[in-house]
Amino acid sequence: MKGAVHLRRVGLAIVVISTSIFTTTLFADPFEKTLPEIETLNGMKLQWIGKQMAINGLPTSMRAFSSDLGADQVLDIYQDRWKVRGLGQLARTEFDGAESVGMEYRGHYYSVQAYDIAGGSEGVLTVSLAPVEEMAPDFSTRFPLPFGSNVEQKIEAIDSGTRMETLIVTSDQSVGSLASYVDASLQREGWVDQNFSRASNHGQRVLSFQRGTELSQITIIERPPAYPDKTMMTVHWVKN
Repeated sequence: MKGAVHLRRVGLAIVVISTSIFTTTLFADPFEKTLPEIETLNGMKLQWIGKQMAINGLPTSMRAFSSDLGADQVLDIYQDRWKVRGLGQLARTEFDGAESVGMEYRGHYYSVQAYDIAGGSEGVLTVSLAPVEEMAPDFSTRFPLPFGSNVEQKIEAIDSGTRMETLIVTSDQSVGSLASYVDASLQREGWVDQNFSRASNHGQRVLSFQRGTELSQITIIERPPAYPDKTMMTVHWVKN
């Protein structure tokens, strides 16, 4: 995933996927699936967020866009195009100031999320496999997690041949307890601690490790707004 892409775009797109898909198909390797692309509008400026991604095991691709058109105009155009062509059942929703229009068609789910900015709009074009009933999402990971923790979100990606995994994990344990567990577990597996004693402050700790060409950064936060009764741990793991 590209660091230059506005983080709000990524977050909104993932929230839309997460709240609209409750079950997914499990794949041995979700990156083996080739996804179609959403046609773009004239004048759109595009940047890949992730061409090869999987969210909770569901193959997904995302492109960020900016346009001189307002958000409503962008969504109206897509909604009208898809409606006229009879492409699946349309749904239009709103979340956190961004509207989206989505459609399921021939085994894929297409969505366009957009929000207004000065002089136009920004947003995300997302394509994923359509959800399949009675199949659980894939939260499995080889990253060591303490007993009782819960993986809320797993995002996998391939960027320039490098595989990456991001986990959002919640726990009832304290920041210090989680940090100690991760530090001890990773060092047992051959990871080298980069800054365990330095990068910390009240209610938050950042850990960095390296093992050969692999890198991991773990941010642990006490009672974040998204999970006010939990401790949240975000794991960024560059695998190769």
